Amino acid sequence: LEAGWPGGGVVVARGAVGALYVTAHGRTAHCAAHEDEGASAVAALAPLVGALQDCGRPAEGVRVSVGVFRGGTARQVVPDEAELHVDLRAPTAEGADALLQRIDTVLAAHARPGVRIETSGGFTRPPMEPVVSGALWELARVRAAELDIPLQAEHTRGGSDASFPAALGVPTLDGLGPICHDSCARGERIEIPSLADRGAVFAGLLLDLAAQAR
Repeated sequence: LEAGWPGGGVVVARGAVGALYVTAHGRTAHCAAHEDEGASAVAALAPLVGALQDCGRPAEGVRVSVGVFRGGTARQVVPDEAELHVDLRAPTAEGADALLQRIDTVLAAHARPGVRIETSGGFTRPPMEPVVSGALWELARVRAAELDIPLQAEHTRGGSDASFPAALGVPTLDGLGPICHDSCARGERIEIPSLADRGAVFAGLLLDLAAQAR
């Protein structure tokens, strides 16, 4: 029961979501006395920020965002370690695979002497295809119409655990919780009256599923 969307949205489809971690290992040295002996991990990763984000294809719903860039220990020291935390989004499994291939190509092209680059992670949630939500969406839509409660289908790039049963072919409908605004931000809040409305739609959906099971 992830939160619903403003206007009465429930989630009928999600894209694939990933988390990629890129770590650089260089050599530390004093930046003035022995700078030629160092190999900067920060300098190795800095060009990768733009290059990785350029692997996205926004028009196709494929997006890459570097959310964390961390490295170094002191101003006067050549940094021997640095890391990037990268968010990955793709609407389909095929799009996710193609994105990872582009990322591998970019990483190989940005090799730097004296610096070793490691990666971990990847796509962690598969896409939730509309085919798995169709029947449940129709049941919920009919119940909402009977109760005169707004309900609309949403396709989103956001991830949730609903993608796991959906990937197994289990009928899945997400975003049935109360209406939420500014999700994951400091101003996140719900519409309190929607607790009753969404609860009523959910209860009706449960009754319909129980009747089908009988």
